[in-house]
Amino acid sequence: MARLPDAVESGVRGEAAALFEKLIAKRGRIDGMYTTLLNHPQLAGMIGDLGTFFRFGDSVLDDETREFVILYVASRLRIAYEWVKHKGPARDAGISEDIIEALRQGGRDPLDNLQIDLVSIADCALSLQNIPQQLQDRVVRHVGMHGMLELVALVGFYRLIGGIITCFDVPLPHGESDPFSETSGDMIHESC
Repeated sequence: MARLPDAVESGVRGEAAALFEKLIAKRGRIDGMYTTLLNHPQLAGMIGDLGTFFRFGDSVLDDETREFVILYVASRLRIAYEWVKHKGPARDAGISEDIIEALRQGGRDPLDNLQIDLVSIADCALSLQNIPQQLQDRVVRHVGMHGMLELVALVGFYRLIGGIITCFDVPLPHGESDPFSETSGDMIHESC
């Protein structure tokens, strides 16, 4: 499989070094996807800024909603790296092990009504389909208009991240294994 060089191991210089320091300052450390993206510092910076907005910035989405949606996207697309990197933050945000396991397996039990609606929004965004008005209205009541826009952008962002991870065979963090290797991939999806 094709991999790009690990820009950090290769020695970051110039614009990449400044961006590396910025990413480290916000995240504590970086690996995998960002060490791949640092081969293109300008692109890495733009992607990093959007990721920072969602995870550490002014997003109106609460941590639990954000991490729930990220885990769902990772599971739906079977992006092991994304799953592994967000399972801990999902726990920290208060998402129960039962919900995390349900997402990993592609089921809907024991999801509550809001979580089912969030899954449906994500399915619409991933399928590039219009969101039914009643579904949109229910979710807007919970997250507001800005939150609705951010939900769809969040799904698209993590789909983009999934593409980078997959296309360049970004390895899982050391000691981690593929959480989807034992699931069949027969996800339960509702149509938009």
